[in-house]
Amino acid sequence: MHFRTKILFNLTAVSFAAATIVGCGSGSARPFSTSTSSLLPPSSGTSDPSVGTGSNSGAPGTSTNTGRGAPAPAPAPAPAPAPAPTSATGVPSGAQSFNNIEQMGGWQSCSECAGKNAHGPKAQFSMNQHQQSPSLDGNSTEFHIGGKKPYSDAIWWRNLGPVGKASHYVFDLNFYIQNPGVSEGLEFDINVAQGGRYYVFGNQCSPLASHTWDTWDMNRGTWNSTGITCNTFPANQWNHVTIEVERTSNNQLHWVSITYNGSKHYVDRYVSSQKTGFADGASIDFQMDGNFRQDAYSTWLDKVNLSYY
Repeated sequence: MHFRTKILFNLTAVSFAAATIVGCGSGSARPFSTSTSSLLPPSSGTSDPSVGTGSNSGAPGTSTNTGRGAPAPAPAPAPAPAPAPTSATGVPSGAQSFNNIEQMGGWQSCSECAGKNAHGPKAQFSMNQHQQSPSLDGNSTEFHIGGKKPYSDAIWWRNLGPVGKASHYVFDLNFYIQNPGVSEGLEFDINVAQGGRYYVFGNQCSPLASHTWDTWDMNRGTWNSTGITCNTFPANQWNHVTIEVERTSNNQLHWVSITYNGSKHYVDRYVSSQKTGFADGASIDFQMDGNFRQDAYSTWLDKVNLSYY
């Protein structure tokens, strides 16, 4: 177990809120600008500014960021929503969805900002899109971390733009991991700004600490076990995760359920949201955590969808 920090930046207001947490993942939620719904790079001068190139050419093996401090491009336009995928758990036919998010351009990333006080040790990390294998549809994305500094992490995020007045969100994805025994944890987050309130639905599988799926309390600054077992990830096979959450009418975050490899568990957990100056919109992020030796490993994501209604 090691310490991590979740940082919420508001660059326009030149302010930030930080909450120290204990756990295996940083839970670093990415910010919204107060003037647009685009995500902004971290405000810390020591955070890695490397971001996706946004080329999204469709060529196999396209590398979108390498974690070596490439200059940041302008944020990509928000993608147009598509009809919801029929495979996502609990999604009604009238919902809308951002599909195959892992194939989109405009991803951003950093390493130090994923660590304690947004100044954690820097991992070597990369993101390589349009991988033919392993893949479920011939077009997955590989995420990789390594390096020499123990407990270094990396986080990647993608702004998805406005989601109207939606109050329900279903994050449906597949991941494939090599060398899973060295992963300190994997984190899958949904971030929503709506009506002057901010909702951070942080979720992590912590196989080396709690051995469970944990959710993030954005007010207490803690990861809290759901009691849903999440031991060492199965190696070299596809794993399916569906996270269902709700933004309630009284401005609370409600975790409905987590489905992992076909086994659905109801969470039924509530946390209060926070006030924000961020423009309305949603984003998702994915984080990989290094262990005490910083053993290198890769994770592939495929068919990453966020449905909302």
